[in-house]
Amino acid sequence: MPKRKRRCQESYRKLDRDMEGRKTSSLYVMRLKELREGLGISQSKLSVMSGVNVHHISKIECGRRLPNLETCLRLCHAMDVGLSDLVHFVKEEADALLSQLRSLDGGTS
Repeated sequence: MPKRKRRCQESYRKLDRDMEGRKTSSLYVMRLKELREGLGISQSKLSVMSGVNVHHISKIECGRRLPNLETCLRLCHAMDVGLSDLVHFVKEEADALLSQLRSLDGGTS
């Protein structure tokens, strides 16, 4: 396995461990690389188009960074896609979290 690919996989595992308490990484899957490659553009070109640093884009694609909302919107605008195209929510995990929140709220929501 190439060294870079191994580093990315290790980063995803670390991110899952780091985010375990918040369940963030299991709630959605970033599709940045898939969308970017589908458009046939490089990380460098996306960086120029969006104003997001190329190193930050690389780290997002490898799972070493979670982008904030502003960054997501800049990337979406540059690729002419919607936020729902970039971020895929895992329905089962989202439903389970919503159920937990409702139980904490007394079920009034």
